[in-house]
Amino acid sequence: MSEQIPAHLDGIGQGWHPLLQRLHEELLAVSPGYSVQRPWIKTLCDDCDACR
Repeated sequence: MSEQIPAHLDGIGQGWHPLLQRLHEELLAVSPGYSVQRPWIKTLCDDCDACR
């Protein structure tokens, strides 16, 4: 599985997709093998819809 930006877009709001796609293209131009890690964010109130 790819660890580049497109592999992580499922958990990000649609409004961010154009910006992240441009970033992905720019990263590919300078470092085709780049990879990102998706941090696991734990909140204090996991039950709260606002914190998800």
